Amino acid sequence: MVRHTARDREQGRIARHTRAALMSNTKWRKLIRALDRADLQLGHCVIKFVGEPEPCPAFKPGESTLYPGGGWIDASLGPIRLRTIEWLMFPRRYEYRPLNDRTIPAKVVEQNVDEAVRVLGDLGCYPIELSDQGLLIRGYLSQT
Repeated sequence: MVRHTARDREQGRIARHTRAALMSNTKWRKLIRALDRADLQLGHCVIKFVGEPEPCPAFKPGESTLYPGGGWIDASLGPIRLRTIEWLMFPRRYEYRPLNDRTIPAKVVEQNVDEAVRVLGDLGCYPIELSDQGLLIRGYLSQT
């Protein structure tokens, strides 16, 4: 009987849903470190995981969220394997409501994604797309 580990299942999901990897753990770690600057005012992102139908809103991962020497981050969603990120988006604006309390009016927060693109340009070649929506970093090319 063959036992499939969580890593085997993860690798199978990546193979079924993607056609090419664009980011490695090292590139994700360099990107997270480079964008962990107060002057960028990036606080929110949306993460789409390979094989999941819907993206998840999250707080921006930073240097302090990186696991030492590994391919993990400790994000607001819990521990995340970098290799499972299909794409990561920093929206130009997002609505923030403290503690998801619907009685408090949402605050619209602007993020400086144009400056983030400049910072990433200084790092080298990254699979980024800048649009009216925000900055998208692709981890994989999807099958569809």
